[in-house]
Amino acid sequence: MYDYMKKIGLYVMAMASVALGACSTANKPADGGEDIVVDTADLQSGWYLESYRIGGESTKFDGKADYKLSFNGTDSTFSISTDCNMINGEFGIANDTIRFRNMLVTQMACENMTVEQNMLSLLNDSTAYAVCHGDTLAFTAPHTGSAIFLKQSEEHPGN
Repeated sequence: MYDYMKKIGLYVMAMASVALGACSTANKPADGGEDIVVDTADLQSGWYLESYRIGGESTKFDGKADYKLSFNGTDSTFSISTDCNMINGEFGIANDTIRFRNMLVTQMACENMTVEQNMLSLLNDSTAYAVCHGDTLAFTAPHTGSAIFLKQSEEHPGN
């Protein structure tokens, strides 16, 4: 079991590294100038959580989970549904950095709040992000871990 979890952990970190390394340059100013606010059109729509690695442990989801992240570029807000609560707040983007702030979490008592707690930790520490091929969103938080979200599609309309 340990070897299996270790392989999943390596997979998640490798995917996040590839995603951030291969796609992050699209958000940098060509002239090396000041930080810019990136067009958030790539983030619009819903994203479902595919996997994350936090605290040395990896978790992969089968696409049927109800962990969904949504962005509203018009007012720079986001929301993420987790085990049974919602996390809402504001986000800001400059170069390859995304910051989540003013987060509010609903306070329903849930049987298992692991994903919620892990996502909150990741969002509090998130810095680097990348959108790859228009359908993969990766976050890296230097002191916490990383997460990969896949764009909501016809195959996953409920997520």
